[in-house]
Amino acid sequence: MKFKLLLASILISINVSAQITISQEDLPEVDNTYFLNNANPVNSYDFTLTGENYNWDFSELETVNQNSQSFIPVSSAPFTYQFFFNSPFDPDHQASFATAQDGFALSEQFTFEDFFAFYKKSETAYSIVGNAGTINGIPLPAPSDPVDVIYDLPLDFQATGSNYSEWQIQIPGILTYKLKQTRNYEVDGWGTITTPLGSFEALRVKMEIDAIDSIALEVLSFDFENERNSIEYQWLGIEMGMPILVATESMGFITSIVFQGEEIVNLNEISSPGISVYPNPSNGMIQIDGELKGSMLLYNSHGQLIETWNTIQANKRIDLSHLENGIYIIENPESGLSSRIIVNH
Repeated sequence: MKFKLLLASILISINVSAQITISQEDLPEVDNTYFLNNANPVNSYDFTLTGENYNWDFSELETVNQNSQSFIPVSSAPFTYQFFFNSPFDPDHQASFATAQDGFALSEQFTFEDFFAFYKKSETAYSIVGNAGTINGIPLPAPSDPVDVIYDLPLDFQATGSNYSEWQIQIPGILTYKLKQTRNYEVDGWGTITTPLGSFEALRVKMEIDAIDSIALEVLSFDFENERNSIEYQWLGIEMGMPILVATESMGFITSIVFQGEEIVNLNEISSPGISVYPNPSNGMIQIDGELKGSMLLYNSHGQLIETWNTIQANKRIDLSHLENGIYIIENPESGLSSRIIVNH
């Protein structure tokens, strides 16, 4: 009897330590900064593999560059936005913290700058309650309605969720931008994940994201709508804050890999400088930012070199609209850049 009780105790302790539960304590905390490494998406890993008590070994991922993500008090965001995201009279949109995000271009004439995302964390959900930014110097808050629920909490193995959200910004008589988005997720695995940062007990979340961007430029009588579909494979760990690793798939190909890492003080320590190629997928126009050397090379999905240009032409928008829809690889061998890009008109 004592042996059976001892064996049961051991099995229970193993199960508890492996099949973790993610709660609000395991998600980002205000005033915390997380260092996020962007890995080379051209590799032989299969991020779809998962299961119970699974060991995911991504220890050989190659870092291309590193970014940081800081979660700041809502009171540190521009004062204009605090009326929308720090009001006790609107608890649904009262954020726990905010992050400063990269801006993005709506068109050649209008660019979102000083972009903020506002997050709410509670015992039952982790959500984005809204966004805000400036366009041509005009501050524009955009509460999500419905709120964008990322996860229902607590999060356990085999949990599922679905959420629809919308947000929009508008400059009357000039432009309206609107995002409609649906998230569907399933916790489809648990076990141990190993990255260059170390090994961690984790839950694996497969999240499918279907989004529609619509832009109406009233000053130009121009309307545009773009559908985006992607799958994020996420690994969440105890008290890790942000996901340990996120691999994003579009059109059946991994287009980005981001994992938590230690702060890299000297960027020369990694294989290449900070270079960004976006948007991905692209409707034909891409932006390449970063320090490049030598020539840029463009290959098709069969590995055939189809185009070259010198780096003087980089650091600006590149027109690939003449290409057929498909997967292409952009390389800059001198700096170590190798990025898979999807062209989808």
